[in-house]
Amino acid sequence: VVLEWFNPGCPYCRGIYDKGVVEDIQKKIRQVDPEFVYLAINSTANQPKEFVIVQSDEFLEKQEMSEIPVLLDYDGVVGRLYEARTTPHMFVIDPEGKLIYSGAISDDRNFDKNDKATNYVINAVRSSVSGTDAAPSTVRPWGCSVKYDDGGKGRKPRGRSPGRKP
Repeated sequence: VVLEWFNPGCPYCRGIYDKGVVEDIQKKIRQVDPEFVYLAINSTANQPKEFVIVQSDEFLEKQEMSEIPVLLDYDGVVGRLYEARTTPHMFVIDPEGKLIYSGAISDDRNFDKNDKATNYVINAVRSSVSGTDAAPSTVRPWGCSVKYDDGGKGRKPRGRSPGRKP
């Protein structure tokens, strides 16, 4: 299972779709494991819920990838469980249910390496199929921060702490 933390409003997410990275992942993974599952998870909560749903569906339809299921995680429960920090933030789970990779989709955050980029997701799936450990198993993710719901707490004030003299 490949999980992608997803937000179509994020320029990095748009980039991985516009540059064909997600399509390439799906094509290459299908070659080594035709039964793989790819899910996009949207934990975006800084926009109205209906807008998040419509934006996700319209984006994937425009990309001609509407077959990718999107899990709406509006309350952020799943994202916080996985500690998803960015969009995209990728996770690969092996057939036994073990998390074998967490992190960046590739080493090409600026989308300028083209076919010279290392795609960590594809490498993790290949490792899983061959019975070897994914290496690396963790890479710092890059992208936009996940826009979690703050639970109604609001933003913490910045600046001086209460009681401090100017």
